[in-house]
Amino acid sequence: MNEYNITSNTSTVVKHTCQPHEFTFNVLNHVAGILAIVGIVVTTITLLTVACHRRFRKKHFIFAFNIVLSDLLLDAIILVYYTCTEMRCRLSRYQAVLHVLFQASNLVSTAHVLLVAVDQFIAFKVDPFGARNILTNSRRIIICLTTWMIMIAVGLSAWFLHHTFKDDVRFYTCNSLLLFTGLCYILIYRTIARSPPGSNNTQLQERRKRMERVLQNYTLILSTDLLLFTLPDIVNFVNEYYIGHKHGYTLCFHQAWIIAQTLNTITNSFIYWWRVKEFNAFLTHCKKVGVMSNSNITVISNTTKC
Repeated sequence: MNEYNITSNTSTVVKHTCQPHEFTFNVLNHVAGILAIVGIVVTTITLLTVACHRRFRKKHFIFAFNIVLSDLLLDAIILVYYTCTEMRCRLSRYQAVLHVLFQASNLVSTAHVLLVAVDQFIAFKVDPFGARNILTNSRRIIICLTTWMIMIAVGLSAWFLHHTFKDDVRFYTCNSLLLFTGLCYILIYRTIARSPPGSNNTQLQERRKRMERVLQNYTLILSTDLLLFTLPDIVNFVNEYYIGHKHGYTLCFHQAWIIAQTLNTITNSFIYWWRVKEFNAFLTHCKKVGVMSNSNITVISNTTKC
């Protein structure tokens, strides 16, 4: 049985025969593959919605778009590994590319979660009225492109320079970025708590409520990242280096970690559709269009019968 470890410290396919855990591994592998397919569908729909409709062409969606894009890349890589596991393919030639892209997807996603927090910090603390226009659309796009290039370079360096612990760079970098994100949100909430009571200015009150809702949305994403990314990441890290090799559970724990990663990508998109008002408005519009089209079809069919 060929089994693949995405964060394996070797550059070849991991061959492991562990009969007592083979059934568990196969079940977890199928679950990971199914969730990867669901994740690809959900993230693709989210990306196309943001890219193709005017209501989403706002600067605060640029960082969010890249979070979902990195989630799509992650799900695609997991699906490739799943397919190759089921088809008994060897990935020796492409192991380096897939490993680097997998690490880059994790790094880019957590980096953009931090960028969203920095953006909110600027909006609440540094430039609350947007007079300075610090992060313009062009600057955001340049930051996103630079982040992708830097994180791919980090993944490449981890592959070529750290022959023994290739996953250490990704583990420490991603979780450090999430730690800084949490600190940034703590500062933002302290700023909100210390701010004076709302004035009678309706525009200021509406703007404050809108910004607080955006902050709540991305705090929710950070919480799911901590639950479905950081916690399983720590468990997988401890298992891979200290526990699994002694008891034969390494691959099963690894597949459970992959499942948590795919669930995290699905959850991120779900939060956008559930919490962001532009997505809610788009869904309401789609429902109205569907109702109108159904009513028109009904009217046409009744007219034809007459």
